[in-house]
Amino acid sequence: PSGGRASGGAPAGGSVSGGAPSGGSANVLPVKDGLTLWLDAANVVAQTSGSVCKWPDQSSAKLDATQMVGAWCPTLVHSESDQRALIGFDGNDDRLSLPEGFSDFSAGVSFFAVVEVTVDNKCPSFLQLSNGAELDDLEVGRHQGSLQYEVSASSLAGPDNALELNRRVVIEVVHSDSSVELRLNGQILASSPFDLPAVVTRTQNFIGGTLYADCAPLGARVGELLLFTRALDSTERAAVEKYLAAKWQCCTL
Repeated sequence: PSGGRASGGAPAGGSVSGGAPSGGSANVLPVKDGLTLWLDAANVVAQTSGSVCKWPDQSSAKLDATQMVGAWCPTLVHSESDQRALIGFDGNDDRLSLPEGFSDFSAGVSFFAVVEVTVDNKCPSFLQLSNGAELDDLEVGRHQGSLQYEVSASSLAGPDNALELNRRVVIEVVHSDSSVELRLNGQILASSPFDLPAVVTRTQNFIGGTLYADCAPLGARVGELLLFTRALDSTERAAVEKYLAAKWQCCTL
């Protein structure tokens, strides 16, 4: 099914705060240079129904993720193990749209997310930026049970079933001008030479939605998502990994 194309603010109604864990240095993002998207479930105000129709972007770009169709809004959920706020995508029709942009990745791509996959759907996307199903696309998703990264006609995936269901993990992609690395909890899954995305404004952009034929929406709980318009070096990458692992109390590195 196609991903949602609508964008806009949340419908009127009451609200429920996602709530943040207690403070401390673990909650201070150590790298912000090149940060173009920063979504944190603790920074969400949900409808009284629990629907999340706007997920504010905490980066300076202010590219909020939104959904105008109420039935397609994900929901604010709390982990049974530690009561942390997460954004739950149902694997059926939930998805959020991002504004147009995401044009210049000539200095590379770095993507990090804290996720718990809950539905074993076919080739869902955590993030998809494109101008159509296979046009100028940059995608981070799950394929054959593992982390996958796609840019235009090129794709790379980790070993089958590495990205298990109902397990909180940090997934990451770092794409430099010569190669891309996929990691799970800091451990490398796959690497390969890879061309950088084309420099072009992308107009069909989603969290949890997909335009790829025969691929299904995302079924997962997402805690935090970071996207940089450059390739972080190894020191920066390790610092972001430690920040996410400490903050979300997961993801042994």
